[in-house]
Amino acid sequence: MLAKPGFTWAHRGGSASWPESSLHAYTQSVARGYGVLEVSLARTSDGVWFGLHDQTTDRTSGGTYGNASSQTWAQIQAQQIVVGPRDAPQPYMRWEELLAAYGSTHVLVVDPKYALGLYRTEFLNMVYHDVGPSRAIIKYSGVGSGAAGLSIAAQTLGFETWGFYYATDASAAQGGDGALQTWGNNWTLLGMEHGASQAVWDEVLAFGRPVIGHIAATQTGYNNAMAKGASGVQVSGVAAVTP
Repeated sequence: MLAKPGFTWAHRGGSASWPESSLHAYTQSVARGYGVLEVSLARTSDGVWFGLHDQTTDRTSGGTYGNASSQTWAQIQAQQIVVGPRDAPQPYMRWEELLAAYGSTHVLVVDPKYALGLYRTEFLNMVYHDVGPSRAIIKYSGVGSGAAGLSIAAQTLGFETWGFYYATDASAAQGGDGALQTWGNNWTLLGMEHGASQAVWDEVLAFGRPVIGHIAATQTGYNNAMAKGASGVQVSGVAAVTP
């Protein structure tokens, strides 16, 4: 992946194209030609890891269900993902389903989201055992000691790690709070929003590491990130952006 300039990876399987984090979305992304699949995971009260970006299933299920960590997998299975411009609803996807379908053929970019605090070791051991450092990247927001700790622990296991940032994280000279400069060195790969100024992009490029633009919903967004110096782009509009 890293040797191919302009690589694309599918954000939540194509969150602007299909029901996010569903196996259906990942299958569509693979059919479209995407070789890299990004997934955020939640952990149920009975220890099942499954695809979910949020702390709760309220937005994706369209109801009032509460924190995923307080629900059993049986409760999650009784819900469906109703967000997405096409092909909704879809069932929630276990980590094992993604593995069985694409774990041996695609690069997986994996984020523990709200489970990080309590289950960092369990999460890293799981990804290490199930996929391994040659096919998986550990991802998290690039800011904070917890994020840095995740990245350092993942690198110790041999993983590449991706810390993603926004224009507000740039230096004070660019109107930011300096988080990029404080925490950026903890990651082997960096990310910046494609709409940030070239001056902000120059700051992240100055770390000398591959920078992945995010999150492109259109071909124009992808082109914008590449023009600013991205090595690749995280794409939500998988159906609209050439792989």
